[in-house]
Amino acid sequence: MSKRAGRLFLTDEGRGIYEAIVQLFASMEVFKLQVNGLHSFLKGDLNIGISDNLVTLEHMNISKALASLKERGPDININIRMAPPIDIERGVMEGQLHVGVVPHARSLPNIEYFNLYDEDSYLYCSNTHPLYNVEMLSVEDVTAADMVVSTYGRTPSISGFTQSFHTTAQASDKEGIAFLVLTGAYIGFLPAHFAERWFEKGALKTLMPELFQYSTSYAAITRKGAKPNRIVDTLMKLLIND
Repeated sequence: MSKRAGRLFLTDEGRGIYEAIVQLFASMEVFKLQVNGLHSFLKGDLNIGISDNLVTLEHMNISKALASLKERGPDININIRMAPPIDIERGVMEGQLHVGVVPHARSLPNIEYFNLYDEDSYLYCSNTHPLYNVEMLSVEDVTAADMVVSTYGRTPSISGFTQSFHTTAQASDKEGIAFLVLTGAYIGFLPAHFAERWFEKGALKTLMPELFQYSTSYAAITRKGAKPNRIVDTLMKLLIND
């Protein structure tokens, strides 16, 4: 650096050093971007448990969230287990499952719940059931018929709602309920989105839908106090913020 008439000027050597420093800082920015890109890359296992037959729920966004997750981490190994809610809750609490999607029928102390959406259910009979062709149904007609109920996802209000029915069968999942309703020997509650395939064909009919219906809230669940997991955190943000 030289000084002329009270002003400072870079020498050729100083200018070369300055340009080298500028290039160094530019290279450091590129390096930081590359490192951040590596840190944002998602890789590992995701074990998720889902209650049966949610795939037919029209506003269900689990598939969309998993697709977005796969785009962000192409090497993520996704393992899906379809199981009753009680098994999913146990799997999350024991660390076998990272995330679960279940009816929010109860709140366990070791689980975090994040509400996602509601599912509407109606009372159905098949086209071979005696009530199918009855034009003027009464409450007594319906409550006297043999009924199949689910053994899971029943809130106290739902349990109280079905106490007046003639329950003679139970099923652990929606498909089991559908099997028995389609025999023509039972009536039973089914989610509207799940029963739609038979309803549109006339194989199933709703019984007094203005009276016999209820809504079930579904939630994504994770274990309280679980170690930080970027794959799980990313999926939860996609599920909740969609």
